[in-house]
Amino acid sequence: MAEVMWFKDGAPSNYHMSRAHHVPMDRLLEALTPFETRYFEVPPTFNAQQGPASKSDPYRYVLVKVPDEEVNGTFPDEGYYHVVHLEPDEMRRLLRFPDESLPEEP
Repeated sequence: MAEVMWFKDGAPSNYHMSRAHHVPMDRLLEALTPFETRYFEVPPTFNAQQGPASKSDPYRYVLVKVPDEEVNGTFPDEGYYHVVHLEPDEMRRLLRFPDESLPEEP
């Protein structure tokens, strides 16, 4: 299974990412087919120059962590994929997550 996480703008802090939600790869591939992704070996930071992310900052980015056993044609390498132009609320809708399925804090 892959893991889906939300990230905030700002340098890593106790609040820069949500908890991970495990999603079957087939379900993820179906939801993400039309979206561009960018690969990272380690979790990226977004706009780190803003300083540490705070608890009240909104989540803005969707990242997918793909383990080695889930590598495929869409996600060809183990690591992290930023789903470009997709916000957390839209990802929740695409995967049919209830609003409370990804807690705000890790």
